[in-house]
Parts: sequence; C-alpha cells; structure tokens
Amino acid sequence: MPDIEQICLNAGFTGCGFINTTDIPYAPELIHACEQNLCRTYDKIWVCPPAVPSHEEMKRRIDEFGTGLVVQLVGQLEDSFDFEGMAEIGAKFKEMLIEAVFEIRKVCETVLALGSGGCSLCEKCTYPEEPCRFPEKAFYSVESCGIVVNQMVEKAGLKYNNGAATISYAGLVLYSRSDLK
Repeated sequence: MPDIEQICLNAGFTGCGFINTTDIPYAPELIHACEQNLCRTYDKIWVCPPAVPSHEEMKRRIDEFGTGLVVQLVGQLEDSFDFEGMAEIGAKFKEMLIEAVFEIRKVCETVLALGSGGCSLCEKCTYPEEPCRFPEKAFYSVESCGIVVNQMVEKAGLKYNNGAATISYAGLVLYSRSDLK
C-alpha cells in the first residue's frame, strides 16, 4: 500500500500530520475576511469566494474522507518584513502541493487538496466566463473553506509558529483509503 505521507515528504514538505476530519476546526466567519478582498482575489478567480462551494458543502465533502493529511512548509526569512521571501516560499508550497497531488493521483483515484491562499497559475483567470484551465492544479485555499489554519496544523501534531523570521504554509490533502492501489 502506498505511503501518502512519504509522497508528501518526498515532494519537499517539512512536516505532515494526520487529522480526523471531525477534528478540523471551522470558523465560517473567516469567509468574511475573504470578502474584504485584502488579497485582491475575491470574486476574481475560481478558487476563491464566491466561486468556492459554500462552507456547508465543503465541510460535507471534507467529512466524507474521514481522515486528512495536513502538509506544511516552514521557510526561513531574512526578517519579519521579508515579503519577497514570503512570496517565494508560498510559490514553492503551491508547486510542492501540485507535485504531491500528481503523485498521489497515481495511486489513489479520489483526492481533494486544499492549498494556501489564492491561485496564480494563470496571468488572467478565466473566472467567471470560462472553466478553469488547470482544475487539476488549482486548489481551493484552506481559509476559503472556513478552516482555522493554525488550529488545524496543531491538531495534526505540527507547530504553526516556528520561531522568529519563519513563515509556515499549510494545506490539507484528503484521499480515499479505499481507492489506494
């Protein structure tokens, strides 16, 4: 049986931890933060609200899996104002998640992955006129589903705060154990 955790570690994540989907902490009001459009992707891309299924629908989908694997990348910054470093580490996290999910899909048919932040695969998203160009690489963000990231990370046995001048990105990989080849 394939080791999904090892696939994720091989992709470069610095940590992984299992979580029961019933233990995933939700705060649906987080979606209101999306509506404030601080990241400038609200109502502009397929993986951010309002294009994301409702909180209730995403929770239902996630709960169907029973168990998920929280994946984390901790990166070192020059200082707490190293915004370029934050962006580079965030982009690396997204690339690693795409790679890991691609490998997991080789051994498991049913996979749902949630990433961190919005999507930047395309210079201009097709939303809402045309379907997503890369649905196999574009992931809803954990936050846009109303999940409290720091609590999810800690419930999976990982540290969210990893010290001064570090940044942590986290995602959630859900897969059907009955589909494992």
